[in-house]
Amino acid sequence: MGSVLSQIVSHDNTPTDEEIEIINQFYKDYAEQLHHAWFLNVVNPRRESNMIYDYKLKRMHGKGAFGGVYEAEDANGNICAIKVLSPEVNFEKDYLNCFRRGVHTMKILSENNLQGMPKLHKAFEVPACIVMDYVEGLALRTVIDGNMLSISSQEIIIKLKIILNIAKIINTAHDLEEHVLHRDLKPENIILENFYSARTIDDFDDISVKIVDFDLSWHRGARGKTVTATGSVGFVAPEQLSEQSRVNTKNAAVDIYSIGMLMYYILTGQNPYPNQHISKNFYEDIIKSIEKQYSFKWKMTSKYLSQIIIEATKQEQEQRTTLSVIISKLATIIKMESEYNMLPCSHELLTREIAIRIDNTIEIKDSPKGGIGDIIASQNSLGKKFEFKRNYDSYNRKFSLSIRIVKQAHADELRLGKVEDLTKRAINLAKSKVDKSIFEKYNIDWEKRAIIAHLTTKLSDEISLDAINKISNNLTKIASEMKFGF
Repeated sequence: MGSVLSQIVSHDNTPTDEEIEIINQFYKDYAEQLHHAWFLNVVNPRRESNMIYDYKLKRMHGKGAFGGVYEAEDANGNICAIKVLSPEVNFEKDYLNCFRRGVHTMKILSENNLQGMPKLHKAFEVPACIVMDYVEGLALRTVIDGNMLSISSQEIIIKLKIILNIAKIINTAHDLEEHVLHRDLKPENIILENFYSARTIDDFDDISVKIVDFDLSWHRGARGKTVTATGSVGFVAPEQLSEQSRVNTKNAAVDIYSIGMLMYYILTGQNPYPNQHISKNFYEDIIKSIEKQYSFKWKMTSKYLSQIIIEATKQEQEQRTTLSVIISKLATIIKMESEYNMLPCSHELLTREIAIRIDNTIEIKDSPKGGIGDIIASQNSLGKKFEFKRNYDSYNRKFSLSIRIVKQAHADELRLGKVEDLTKRAINLAKSKVDKSIFEKYNIDWEKRAIIAHLTTKLSDEISLDAINKISNNLTKIASEMKFGF
């Protein structure tokens, strides 16, 4: 029966409408035979009903909306996995079309030797099933819901590596000529290969991630309707859940949204719910949850991780970040929080980390266009602000950091005594307490009614946390001397 159907439609291409109509008529004509073909028995290993072609079913490994996955054994005794479409959906045109499109997607990925996804062996029409690599390990859902990584000394690094690997695998699929999209990324569809016990997790140099279930996938050249995702809908992009057809759901942005919500789930342990990304306090709630669970070496890490999630889960597709940006940012955080403990001086976090170490409650904003540089950090209650600018000397290939500390003053304060004498005194006091190489000058801005300190420090290609602490301490000491009447 399967050979008859294979003559009607090939898995090498998505069936045409004409082929689908022929297949539908075939299912109607042979409904009883198809029902018997779909009967499986894994309880009694001696029964013939536990065989699919030359494959012996051993046990059910998992079950989803489309069907079940079985551990099986081929004629040579090799272990494989077989996903069998549920009999309940075998007469559903759209489900069958999704199944065939998923087969073709796996064929594309296998031919391109894409790591991180099980390889396709064979596919059959009756019963509709896929034979593929069997992946040993636990589903991400089991690991996170069971809090299995919490006993590891490297919990946050391991979780970030899992997210990074997911992003890399999907990015590689997107970059193929066929532009393969998964469109159903959720914890149930991600397997941590060869992982069973958290007690051995510190022995892993890296976590091998396998992404499974391509029933909702799409690729260039694919045709036909798709179906709405079911189950863990909090991981699904809002445009996939909406009945409005004006937003294209065959877009890389749908996978990016799902990766953002997977990151939220992995780091917080909480399941996202539909439209959570537009809730009023989403960003603040992520920061609080992350800071409550982990201790970071760098003070900006929690905010930076939260920002990655926010940028990936924007409501509008065109506003979402790219996978290459997510990959780059995750790699930086892993490097910062690992034993290496360094940050490239070209990185945007440099000035923010210095600022937040001056004052954990400091308000940090990007400098407006035409401003002096990267960010403005304000201590509003003290009437002070710090303006940071990174400079790059292309000739010497070195970075430097320019900082202005602006202390607002009342007009009466500026008139007290001789401004020049007060300024020199402030400079001398500050110089005696800080690294002299950082200081340039003080001056009074009469129009802005402010005393301003100008500072510059040279940087190497990378900067350590100790060096950032030193700069922050120096700035704090200098700022503390920026006052009159001392």
